[in-house]
Amino acid sequence: MTQVPNTIKALSNTTFVAEVTAPSLAILVPLLGRGLNERSLETQRRTVVILENVVKLVRDPAVAVKYLSSLLEGVEKIMTTASFPEVCIPYIHISQVLTVLI
Repeated sequence: MTQVPNTIKALSNTTFVAEVTAPSLAILVPLLGRGLNERSLETQRRTVVILENVVKLVRDPAVAVKYLSSLLEGVEKIMTTASFPEVCIPYIHISQVLTVLI
């Protein structure tokens, strides 16, 4: 299936400037979860970049916990299976951010 990688690629070219609220996260989180589960390292990396940008714009901690906590497992899975330590750096950062929020 190429729909998820293509959608993640298109979404990674989006500039997020407004507050991200619960309805937006309800749409984004399932897609980001699928992006984290893709085999392509490029898609996984793009997904983490999108996730970092989205996390910065979620103002309500309760909303962040409700929606973003489900993505922590996918991020941690990638960190534990990465071949090279330098590949883990962006994943470590977003994992720390999600852990603080949750």
